[in-house]
Order: sequence, then C-alpha cells, then structure tokens
Amino acid sequence: MARKCASAAILETLRDPRVVTLPAAAQTLWIRVITAMQNSGISVLRFGSDIMKPSEIGLFVGIAETEIETHLGRLIERGLLRRDDDGAVICPMLAASMSRAEINRINGKRGGRPRKDASPPGQSSLMLPIDGGKMKTEKTESETETETEGGANGVPTTTYLSKESESKVSEEEYHQTGRAVLDAVGCDPAKSMMTYGLVRQWLADGADREMILAVVGKIMNREKKPDITNLKYFSRAIEEAIAARVPKKPAYEFEYDKAYAIWEVTGRDPDTKPRLADFKGRHAA
Repeated sequence: MARKCASAAILETLRDPRVVTLPAAAQTLWIRVITAMQNSGISVLRFGSDIMKPSEIGLFVGIAETEIETHLGRLIERGLLRRDDDGAVICPMLAASMSRAEINRINGKRGGRPRKDASPPGQSSLMLPIDGGKMKTEKTESETETETEGGANGVPTTTYLSKESESKVSEEEYHQTGRAVLDAVGCDPAKSMMTYGLVRQWLADGADREMILAVVGKIMNREKKPDITNLKYFSRAIEEAIAARVPKKPAYEFEYDKAYAIWEVTGRDPDTKPRLADFKGRHAA
C-alpha cells in the first residue's frame, strides 16, 4: 500500500511547477533519482555510512556524471531533494512516505489507530500547548545564509544557496566576477543599489567568468541598450549558454526516459514497456 502511495506521489510531481519548469535534462534526472530510490526502498543516497559521490549517483540512476554535477544542485535548490548534515542527498517525499509506513506498521502491531478522544497511557486529558501554533520561516538544511559584500556600494547582501553551490565557488572568484559584471553593465557604485549575489549561482551552475562577461557584453552591446536594474535580466541568457556547453541527448531519448520512469512506477507491465527504438523511429519519420 505504501509503495502505491509513493508511486502516485511520484506521478503527481510531474505536474509540480518546480519540476515542469526545469530543463528537460534536469527533469530526467529527477525522475530517474526518485524512481531508483523508491525501487531500492531508500530515501537517502548512501552506502551504509558512506555518502554516494556524483559518479556513484550517476551509476545508480543511469545518467552521466557530468549531468549529475550540472543538475543535482538545481533539484536541491527547488526543495525536491536536500542534503543531510553529512552532505548525503535525501528525498524528503520518500523519507516522509517511509516514515508514515513505519508508523502505520507499528500501530498495526498495537491493534490499530487509537480513538481520537483517547489520551496516551500515563497522560491526563489536560490540554497542553504544542509547537507550531505560529507560522515560522526557516531555512532548510540544504540552504546556507551567506552575508557578502555583494552590493555595488558595499552594502552587505544576503543570499540563500545550497551547500553544494556554496562549496563549488571560491570567494575570490565570486567577488572578482561580480564586480566585473557590475562594471560591464555600467553600474555606478555611488548611485546604484544593484548587487551581484546572483553571480555566485551562475558560477555554481557551470558558468565561468569569461562566459558570464561574454554574455553580459553581448547584451549590453546591442544597438538599443537595456535599462538594467537587476542582474536577473541576464539569467536566461546565462542558462542558455551553460546548456549549450553541455552535450545534449536527442529529444527522443528524453521522451523515452520520461516514459520509462512512468512505466516503472505504474506497474511495470511487460506489454506496455517503452522501447527506445520506437521513440527514435517517431522522430526520424
């Protein structure tokens, strides 16, 4: 029963805005990771006490290590995955599902769910306060609050990054690139409050200083120069430049991967098993 519920939840994520707005390669990684974890009955990517490395995750889910390194951080940033205190990748959805299944198993041994009006053994019916009465806004374990001098005028800015993103980028590289970008867009530190915190994410996603400055320069050299008030203006162009650098699989392979992952969580009927040759033939027609 728990497996069926988890499978339904996996299918539901295919309509989640956090998933459908991902690049195709990142969607494929998400489907492969969550399906492989569910089929293995795990919610954390570990070998006993050892954390799975990107190369090992790639072998586990059947995806190239370069794609793992490119897109895993994005899945973590969107909350689909997270890292524990040791840095191991966790799927919160599967962890919650397995936790509920274990609670139900224990309750079943004890004779089922207790009555709503029944007090636990040793406790009176006195109403006690519970935590959670007020809404809280907290950072997830996969996020680190970093205060930097990213402001154009030296005013500190706060950015939230995944631990994986933070570890990829050196402070020297981040600040040098950030200041160069502000200079490229013609930002006057004395008059502007523009910050360059977003540059850290671009670097973590796979861009380098040369690529970022080339993209920014190309946009700023247009005949009609844009009025830049935030570096988010360049994000789409930077993402496209990063994607162009990564070797792409044919479109039919992404379609096959998605169909195969759905097949795995919907019963694995041999008669309906997707075949790569079929998808390739449709695109060739």
